[in-house]
Amino acid sequence: MNKEVDYDKIKTPDLKKEVDYRDIKCKNTREDMIKHLILHDQGKYIYSTVKEKLKNGNFNVGIDPRNSKVVIEMGRLVDKKNAKRLNIYSAYRIWYETSVDFVYE
Repeated sequence: MNKEVDYDKIKTPDLKKEVDYRDIKCKNTREDMIKHLILHDQGKYIYSTVKEKLKNGNFNVGIDPRNSKVVIEMGRLVDKKNAKRLNIYSAYRIWYETSVDFVYE
């Protein structure tokens, strides 16, 4: 039932709407949008890491589990007891709370 989409036939404003709908971060060039949409269709797109500051000074960090480099760094913080996993998976991300200003990528 999953049909292949020919993104070359879709107009650029419609491509932009689809990129925004899927929460894909990329350049606004037609070629880059098509490349990222195809990666998303194949399940190979890695979502960006999200960091939110909390009122108590800690940070909530959402990491795509396929982004192994960032997951390893967060694992090191968990081992040092500077972060804890919140057991929440949402928006294609695993969420952690950390007291350290987590720098990624």
